[in-house]
Amino acid sequence: MSLRKSAVSARDLFDQIRRENQAVSDAEQKLGSRLTLARNVLRMRNQRGWTQGQLAKALGVTQPRIAEIEAGQVSVRTDTIDRLAAAFNVEPSSLLRRREADEPDPGEALAAGVAKAPAG
Repeated sequence: MSLRKSAVSARDLFDQIRRENQAVSDAEQKLGSRLTLARNVLRMRNQRGWTQGQLAKALGVTQPRIAEIEAGQVSVRTDTIDRLAAAFNVEPSSLLRRREADEPDPGEALAAGVAKAPAG
């Protein structure tokens, strides 16, 4: 009887480990998306020579909120992503996509010609 009990316990343990691994994977994916957005917002803002305050004003949010976004500390709603994309004059998908080191930045050419503060 102890063998059967061990097998059930092993199965339970396996299921628990699988659930925990899935939870970790989900958390890593969510964090990865936040960090990708954070890096892209920071890079695009710096390329344009904008302050966090200037970007915040254009989006209608506070400067600390921009700091949280750039630090990857908060989840960002889709409407905020749309407003960020509009401010940077890029597609929303470019804010959420990792860039390869040799891949050109979609907003870089525009930023080089437009160093003024965002409208807002």
